[in-house]
Amino acid sequence: MDDIHLGDIVIKNQVFGAVYREVGEAFVGVPFSGILGLGTPQMAAADTLPLFDNMMKEKIIKNNIFSVYLNPVPISN
Repeated sequence: MDDIHLGDIVIKNQVFGAVYREVGEAFVGVPFSGILGLGTPQMAAADTLPLFDNMMKEKIIKNNIFSVYLNPVPISN
């Protein structure tokens, strides 16, 4: 459990898990420094509250919505 900082937003006492080993091809050759879970509470492990749900509960954000932008990267041979 720790405080999570997203820009100017601070989510206090957020429960999170550490990943020490990834299995499967989804993680091969993909540079990343972490995984942010945005699942629903029903999908969360050990009855923890996911980050976005905790933000809604604490009324940290103005609107209870989020979006994701995926930048298209051309495939090179």
